[in-house]
Order: sequence, then C-alpha cells, then structure tokens
Amino acid sequence: MELLVFRPKEFQRWYNCSYYEIEEWNSHRIVRVGMGVVCLTIGMIYCAVYLPCMYIMTTKHFWKHSCYKLMFLLGIMDILGLLVNTLSTGYLMINGDYYCTKPAFIYIAGCIGLGAWGGQCMSCVILGFNRCVEFWNTQSLLSIFRGKAALLWYMPIIAYFIAYACFSPPCLFSSMNMMWMQNPYYGFRSIKVDEGEYRNYFNAMNNIVMLVLLVFFNVFLIVSIRYRGQKGSSHVNELQKQVTIQAVLLCTAIMMPAGLYVYMDYFDIPDWLKLVNLFAWQFSNGMRCAIFIYTFLNKSIRIALFELIAPWTKKTSSVIELTHITFSRQAPIFRRTKKAPISCSKSSK
Repeated sequence: MELLVFRPKEFQRWYNCSYYEIEEWNSHRIVRVGMGVVCLTIGMIYCAVYLPCMYIMTTKHFWKHSCYKLMFLLGIMDILGLLVNTLSTGYLMINGDYYCTKPAFIYIAGCIGLGAWGGQCMSCVILGFNRCVEFWNTQSLLSIFRGKAALLWYMPIIAYFIAYACFSPPCLFSSMNMMWMQNPYYGFRSIKVDEGEYRNYFNAMNNIVMLVLLVFFNVFLIVSIRYRGQKGSSHVNELQKQVTIQAVLLCTAIMMPAGLYVYMDYFDIPDWLKLVNLFAWQFSNGMRCAIFIYTFLNKSIRIALFELIAPWTKKTSSVIELTHITFSRQAPIFRRTKKAPISCSKSSK
C-alpha cells in the first residue's frame, strides 16, 4: 500500500498496465459466473452467521473472558478476509477481471486481504498461547490476560495487520487463474517479468513461522490433555477441554492455506489445487469459526445465538456453571446459577 501512496513512480514500474491497450486487456477476460456465484454465496452465509456470533461475544457474560476478547478481534480479521476472498472474489470472477482491468480496486483489496491474513495468523498464535496458559493455570502469566490487560494483546495484532497491509507486496486477483497471486501478469506468457521481484518473502516467512508456532501450541495442548487424563486429574473438566478443542480447531484451519501458499511461492500448481487453496483460505476465515466451531461446538454461543434470532425461545432454567477451575486432585467447585454456562474458565478473567 505504501508503494502506491508514497512511491508512485516505483509503483508504476512494478504494476503498470502499458503492455497492452485497454481493448486488448479486456479481450483476455475469462468470465466465471458459476464460480463467482459460489464465492458470493459462501461469503454471505459465513458473514450472516459470523456477525451475530461476534455481537454475542461483546455481551457481558462473554466479554469478561479473555478468550472471547481475542476471538472477537480474530473475527474482525476474518470478516475483512471474507470481504476479499469471497465477496470481492465472486464479483471479480463474474466480471472476468484481473489486475489490469480493475487495478486500483484489486490492488487495495489485495492489501486488505493480505493484512487480514497477517492479523489472523497473529490472533491465532496469541489465542493458542492464551489457552496453554489457562490450561495449566499458570498464575504468573494469567495476569497478562485478566481484565483490560487482555485488550493490550490487540496492539501486536493490529500493528501486524497494518505492517502486512502497508509494507508487504499484495496478492492480486486473476480470473484467469482463479486465485490471488503476487505477480500481476501471471498467465500472460507474452509479458516477461522476473518472478522473483514479486515474490513475497515476508509472507513466506510468516507462514512458515506461524505453522511452526501453531503446531507447537496445538501439540502442547493435546499432550497436556492426555497427560492430565493419565494422571487421573479429572478434574480437567469438560468446559476447559471444550474451549481448548475450539482453540485447536481455530488455529489448525489456518495451517492448510498457509502451507499451500508457501508451496505456491516456489512451484507451479495445477488449476484444481488453485481452487483448493482459494476454498481453504475462505474456510480458514468462515467455516472453521462461524459454522463448525461457534455454532456447533460452543454450546454457550449456540444457545445465545438461538435466543438472539428467536427471543421467544429464551429459557431461565437453572444450569450448572463452573466458578473455579483447579487441576489439583481435588474436585472443582460448582454452584447453581440461572446464567448460561460460558465455555471459558474463570481464570481467564
């Protein structure tokens, strides 16, 4: 983005469309109405489910838990990503566009989409760390997630989003390739450019580092659950296990598109794998959170979502809420309450 705003001459050298006249650029359009409609439909479904879930996270009984504060910002990054990889992609596919038919729109959308990817990666890493700290009830580290301190974790995520969007070469859409690629002339064999000039080494490094960190946190959580079970600590309760599984799924879904993009930076891939990568990117933003995790695995959000959509279904029946999490050999303490159970431990406040 900074190249467009602060270095226009350099921008023109890298992203000019003077190779052909407008008529010739337009002649290369490949209209994909079917794929465009699919992308638009997927995006609208994801957003229609995700936005109410995000609203629920900001309500009193959810917002007091650090994991939901982090998931809310992750949601913002996911929605920004969906605006690019589903809604914008669908619109561009229907029109058969690529960079030189809509240069400004595609360049800015690419910057936002890549920034959202960076923010999403950072959010997942911090969320994974948060679940590790809370799973082991590490008192020396819990304070950095309690209360308003949890909001301080927004700073590195937002800073990473801005740095990614402004200083990293963006991905640019091409209906010819059905993908967002770094090279604006990808697929035009008559235009000879150095692929290395457009390669995003920062993105490749980010994907590799994030893959390593996410695998580490996920394996650590899985081993921790197994270890506590073998030690007879039942007293690793269902609510704690549920939210940990959710965090693992939240972060695992990001691994597939990250790995595919690293591979694509260095090797050519067939068209079917490009589509797999596009849908994996969409999945990492929408399906993993809005559909599978928040509405199916998270009972608290599912109940709140139904009550939001159909207020007449709201119940005041008494349920059990966990008020203290302990991983010693003593049993956790429970009390009766009329509030819906929230799938985060009290230690996350």
